[in-house]
Amino acid sequence: MDTPVGQLIVAACVVDDILALILLSMFKVLVEDSPPIIAYFLPIISSVGFLILLGGAAVTFLPRLIENKILKKCSESNRELVMFSIMTLMLLAYLPLLNYTQASYLTGAFLAGVTFSQIESAHHQFMKATHQLMIWLLRVFFAASIGFQVPVKLFADPYVIRKVRCFIMCLQVFSIKARRLGCFI
Repeated sequence: MDTPVGQLIVAACVVDDILALILLSMFKVLVEDSPPIIAYFLPIISSVGFLILLGGAAVTFLPRLIENKILKKCSESNRELVMFSIMTLMLLAYLPLLNYTQASYLTGAFLAGVTFSQIESAHHQFMKATHQLMIWLLRVFFAASIGFQVPVKLFADPYVIRKVRCFIMCLQVFSIKARRLGCFI
């Protein structure tokens, strides 16, 4: 992400996320029965307004305020707890605020995340706290998306069993040859 292309990719992803959040707030209006004309514009105005107002604060002064004024006053052992408490309070404030103003509540989660993406130690603490959960969730999502597409009934088919045996034998031969060549320790 230190190259111009990497920064361009990140910027494109952020713009894509922002546009998706604005469109998501619009979809609530599209399913209503004959809403007034203002109902079509209110989610757009609300989303764009809060993205400019709270998003501007999230990338300018809020991270510095949290890091330099609040977290510096905390002891090192309590810093992680204080940081996650502030993030939770921001979420609890932003989610209903944006939901009641006809914007998507996910925009509030996005804005709280943007605020803490500017704080240097937040990513490290987040990965430390949620790494095991993320691994488990990735396994569940993989199984739900790809794993269920494997036809389990075909596992007992003699053709499949022969192919698997052949594949395993090829792997074993390759492994023995590689060990003899010193490729594996």
